Amino acid sequence: MTPLDRLLTGLLPAVPDCPEPVALHWLRESAAKLCTESGIWRAPIVMPVTAGQVATPIPLPAGAALVGIQSARFNGYPLISKCDAAMDAEHPDWLDGIEGAPFCYAEGAANALTPYPTATGSLALRVTLKPA
Repeated sequence: MTPLDRLLTGLLPAVPDCPEPVALHWLRESAAKLCTESGIWRAPIVMPVTAGQVATPIPLPAGAALVGIQSARFNGYPLISKCDAAMDAEHPDWLDGIEGAPFCYAEGAANALTPYPTATGSLALRVTLKPA
């Protein structure tokens, strides 16, 4: 993604009385809104997961914030996304670190993912991002 301060050179001549920090703030806000609403900034993320670990942090690129997870695969097998309420209802032990081959996941914590059950392996994500 293009660093936002590089866009200032094109913007500032159009708004000559606008202070540079204000222009940069609104460029950042506009870019975040564009990325959130369009899903235009996508990235693959491959991360190791360990059996028994709950809420595995998602390693995001520098300067990025997570908008959403488009897909998740554990060792090549697709995982189903479930909300915390569904996990609580269907798998009351999901936060206990039960081990086994994962078939679903929840996004309970910010920028973290909890596969259920847990196992050691590789988690491949396709995510959408926005500027942090």
